[in-house]
Amino acid sequence: MSSAQEIHDLFLKCGNYNKSRFYEQILKVGILTFRKSFLILLRRTHIQLSFFIFNRD
Repeated sequence: MSSAQEIHDLFLKCGNYNKSRFYEQILKVGILTFRKSFLILLRRTHIQLSFFIFNRD
């Protein structure tokens, strides 16, 4: 299995690729993944809280 540095080095060898652009794409994917995970967590938490609040006898 390749390390992140090896992948980075191979990617840069595939042509004249700008390092800042590479990291920009990594950040973009990371932010989108975080948002998606956060929204799923928020939705699940909201459903659990509303169930608890409205089903109190």
